[in-house]
This record gives sequence, C-alpha cells and structure tokens, in this order.
Amino acid sequence: MKVFGHPEWLVRALTLLLGVFIGAVVGGCLGVLTGSGPSSSAQLLLTAGPKAGAHGLDLGSQARYVENFTTTVTALAPTATVREAAGARIPFAAGDRITAESDPGTELVRVTVSGGERLRAKATAAAEALAGLAEREQPRPDVLRARVSTTGGPVEDHRAESAVRLGGLGAVLGLLGALLLRELRERGGRIRREPRLSAPAATDAFATELNAVLACWWRRARTLRGAAVGAAALFAVFGYGLTGSWIPPLAVALLAGYRGLRDPRFAAASVCLFGFGPLPTKIETVRLGPVTPTVLEIAILLGLLCTVLRPGTGRNGFPVRWQLGLFLAVLLFGALVGFTRGGDPEQIIESVRALGTVLALPVLYRAFTGRFTELLALLLLGGAAAAAAAILAAGLGLAPLLADERTQVLTGSDASDVSRLNSPVLMLCGPLLILLCSGLVRPRRIWVFLALFAPVFAMEALSFNRSTWGPLLAGIVLIAGLRGGLRGIVRRGIGLIVLGGLVLGIAFSGALGRTGDALAERVNSLVSGAALAEDSLTDRLQENSAAWSTLGERPLLGTGLGVTYGGTFITYDDVMSRLRVDDRPYMHNQYLRIWLSLGLAGLFAFGALGVRAITVTAHSWRARAPGAPATVALGFGLALVAAVSIFQTTLIAREYVIGTAVLLAALLLAARWIPAAEPHARAHRRARFAAHWRDRARAEGGEYALAAR
Repeated sequence: MKVFGHPEWLVRALTLLLGVFIGAVVGGCLGVLTGSGPSSSAQLLLTAGPKAGAHGLDLGSQARYVENFTTTVTALAPTATVREAAGARIPFAAGDRITAESDPGTELVRVTVSGGERLRAKATAAAEALAGLAEREQPRPDVLRARVSTTGGPVEDHRAESAVRLGGLGAVLGLLGALLLRELRERGGRIRREPRLSAPAATDAFATELNAVLACWWRRARTLRGAAVGAAALFAVFGYGLTGSWIPPLAVALLAGYRGLRDPRFAAASVCLFGFGPLPTKIETVRLGPVTPTVLEIAILLGLLCTVLRPGTGRNGFPVRWQLGLFLAVLLFGALVGFTRGGDPEQIIESVRALGTVLALPVLYRAFTGRFTELLALLLLGGAAAAAAAILAAGLGLAPLLADERTQVLTGSDASDVSRLNSPVLMLCGPLLILLCSGLVRPRRIWVFLALFAPVFAMEALSFNRSTWGPLLAGIVLIAGLRGGLRGIVRRGIGLIVLGGLVLGIAFSGALGRTGDALAERVNSLVSGAALAEDSLTDRLQENSAAWSTLGERPLLGTGLGVTYGGTFITYDDVMSRLRVDDRPYMHNQYLRIWLSLGLAGLFAFGALGVRAITVTAHSWRARAPGAPATVALGFGLALVAAVSIFQTTLIAREYVIGTAVLLAALLLAARWIPAAEPHARAHRRARFAAHWRDRARAEGGEYALAAR
C-alpha cells in the first residue's frame, strides 16, 4: 500500500523520525531555558560551639542539633536579609540569585550564586552573610558555629548539560507521541465491532454474563473437583502460614502445572495465587545462591510451558508481542551495563528476576483467551479472599503471611502500636475498587457485592498509602462521568462523601482504637497540608535531586542495574556517636528509576506498553464494542498504577509487576469480548434442554427416545 505515492512503511518511519526530531528540539530548548546558567559555589561549615556542653548536650545531641539546623540555614539563603548583608560587601545585580543546599550526612552547606559578573566574589560574600545570620538565628546562643570553609569556586554553566538531558527525554516522548498518533489512526487491530452496543446495554450484558460465571463457579465448587481445587489453595496458603515451609506452595504449583497441560487456566490461576494472593511473592525453594528459584518463578515457567509453548494457544496472536520483546531485551542490556559499571551482582540479578515476572502477561492472556469474564471473576474473588486473608493474618499474628507489616505509620511520629499492612494484593486494591464502583459488577444479592467490596476497601485503608487515595477517587469519579454523565458524577461523589464521612466519624470516635486514630490523622494530614512538612516529602525531593544530577552525567544509558545513583540514607550510630551515611538502594519516583536503571530505551519500552493500552481503550470506546465499559474501567486501573508509580517504590516489587501484567492482559481480552462467546450460560442451556428431553423420553418412551439421544 502506498501513501502519497510512497511505500507505507517509509511514511511510518518518517513519521516516527519526525516525532523524535520535534521532541528532541523542544526538550533541548527547554533545557537551555530552565537550566542553571553561570554560577559559583562556596561552602559553609557548621560545627558545635564552645557552650554546647553548658546546655547539657552530649556529643550525639550536638551532632543531631547541627544536622537539624542545616535545614533552617538552607531556608535562610534566598531571604532579603542575606542579600542585603552580602550586598554590603559587594554590589549584587537585580538578576543575581542566592540558593543553598546541604550535603546529606555532612555538616556542609553549599551556597550558590548565579547571575551576572564577579560570581566567585559574590558567592564568598553570600556565604559569609549566611554564616553570620545563622549564628544569630539559632535558638540556643553559642551552641552552633558557622564559618566559610571554601570560598567561591570556578564558574560553571549547566545549561548544555540540561539541554542534553531534556533533549533525550523529549526525543523519547516525541517517539511515543508519534507512535500513539499512528496507532490511533489505524483501524483498531483486534477490537470487536459487532455487535455495536451502547454503554448501558454493554454494561447490562457484561453484568449478566459475570453473574452467570459466578453462579457456574459456585455450582462447581460444590462438586468433588471444585472441593479439591479449593482444598489445594488452602493447603498452599495455610501450609506455608503455619509451617513457614516452601514445600506446600511448591507442591500445589507443580500440581497446577500438571493439570495445566490439559487446561491452561489452572497454570494461570497458580500464577495469580502466588503473584498477588495472600502468600509472599518471594518464597525461595532449594538454596542456589543469588539464583535460588522462587515458587512464583516456577509457576510462571510452568505456565509458559502450558500456554505459549502449547500447540494451538497462539492462533489468536499476542497484541503486545514486540513491546514485550523490546522490554526483555532492554532489561538484559541494563543488566549488562550494570555489570560493566561495577554494580552489585546480587542486586542486578534480583532486579532482573523481579522485572522478568512480566512473562506472566502471555501466560494469562493465552490461558483466558475467549474467557475474559472468567479472568475478571478470578480477580474479584481472588482479590477479596487475599485481602481478607491478609487482615486475618495480621489479627492472628501469622508472621509468614505478613509480607510486610510496617509499624511506622506517620513519618516523624510514634505509632509503634499500629500495623501498616502491605500484602501483595495491595497493588490490585485500587483497580478492583474502580471496577466495583463502575457498575460492571452487579451481583443478584447485595451481600455478594459487600463480600467483594469490604475486604478490598479495608485493605486499601489499612495500607495508609496517601499517594493512592487521590488518584483512586479521581478514577472512580471519572468513570462514573463516562458512564452516567453529570448525574453519575454526582451520585458517585455523594456516595464517596457519605462513605468517607462515616468511616472517618467512626475513626475519630475511637471505636477503631489506635488504628482508627492513625487513619484519621493520615487523612487529616492531606486536608490540613501537614503532609508537606513531613520527612517523606523531603526524602523524595532529595532522591529526585540526586537522580536528576546523575542523569545529567549519563543521560543516554543511565547507570545500569545495581549501580547507586547518589541518593543517601542517613542514620545515627549511637555506639560511635556519629552520623552514618549509606547509599540508598531505592527511590520513590519509578520513572526516574527506570531512566537510571535502563536508560532512555527503558523509558521507551515502558511507554510502548502504555501506548498500546491507551490505543486499545480508545478504539474500543470509539467503536462502541461490547467490552468497551470493562476496557475503560481497566484502563483507569492501569492509569492509577501509573500515577502511584511517581510516589512509591514499586519497580522491582514482584507483586506490582504481576498486578500490572494481569491488568494489561484483562484489558486486552476485554477489547475482544462479545456476549455470545460466553460458554457457561450456553452450556447451562444445553444441559437443561437435554434434561427436558430425557424426562419426556422416560415418561412417554417410543417416539421421544431417539430425540433424547
């Protein structure tokens, strides 16, 4: 096919190259405009004064006092008082700017002056003025001494470095934008267009079908085979929870893999059980050093053998084939870069293994092709059961089932008697709540809905994750607006206000004990703005600053896996009476972490998966496909995960990788769903029809005997 007289492949390639060029030019220009111009820096040294002992401060208390006061000193640098004092020594121009930042774990403050001429002399004058003001502003006189340890250094210009950094980022974003536009202009790939249904009709059809699946599973659960499947799952969970041994989960994983040779859904269900169920995702088996296999990895390997390599499972294709292949190739390249740059081998292997669990995506997609409602029912039932099991394990004190129980709820406050739960299912709680509030899940009995909703809602609340609550509420309101317009937004908004007010009222009343009080304080910190004054925000800003500085030196390939990026973790050594500074092995902004670990190619690989999710959702909604409401709801769930990744350390968490894989697989299957493809209701009708003719054959005989057969 030719476009404007040229081959289609050439036009596509030129479009992508044009996107790269435009993005690089725009990013480079922004880098020049926003990058710091000519500047010079001087260093200020803070030490304990001669009268520190007279105030009853020992050596450890003096070190803490100096460390805490450095924050005050950095805040004083841009004030008019410092500018006037420095201007008395040397005139400052109107465009000159004074800033200061502290080096973590040290008693040094870097004072920087950027602007016009004589910057070295101005930096020295600003540091001297800041030292005098710091000694006058301290709450305890003569406890702290400040002096200039290093005068103004050479003038540096970071605009070129910023232009290269933002130019590379702009090139990736431009390429992703061009790819998104190209895919949106195409016909939609594997989207089902017939029958074309309105959103209410599609929602009703989907709810009816999902109820049929749940009813069918309930009937099968009362059979001998269903009881055996439930007993195997309980044996894996409670066998590990009571003994702490990996043998019960591994036995169930092997049994599911054997059964998956005939029905791949068993192998996929095993991946879900060990990926986001009540069990920890890293249950190690036979010790083999840094490559000790886990039960989850064995389940994924068995799932690949039962689905991808099984004849006939690939006849429908795989919508994200090249995106997944690119991601795995970039992952291996990032590991190679990390090895060549002296990264920690154990951390490199751990990162590759954690991110490699994305191979669960083809397992889930191939196993549930044509059975989307079964996958969604598995998510709803499994998520509610896993959340209830995590809360029950916390109450009973089953330590092996508590994947992570953090006792520090509010940063900087004493909440040692409150548990902050973090089960593997936590990642799916937000997307599941969006699904439950979207109107797609409408069981015939209200208690079924409450049984699905209550454990997931309680798990999300007990996680104390403020970074999830805002995007979650926004997702619920937006999907209500798409489904019901302004009326839907008002109804969902009123419902959320009533539910939130009821929970907070009970919490403030003290009926929920210390946990309720801590939850109320957590919510109140968002409303009052107290969260902005906590150490958690300062830590995140310092991580971003260190990462951004490192990316200025290595913008293309990043640091590689297992290589530190400059972030620090400060603790106080009571034995040696000094501060201890260690490299921070993690960071909260996962997009910066991807750039650092996998380079710009890693950002493009992650973005390509996101582009496919966006285009599938858009095409499904535009085509009024039967699965459009479910596709949009799952798209909002993935958007929630993308938003939370700015604030949470989720990149190498296996449960987040598995959760993202299962959401993406469900979204791709939802776009292809049609009501007529549901097997359970059709099988139920056939069985009822056959029973009718059998009864008539037995009663009347003769002419109906042949029809019964």
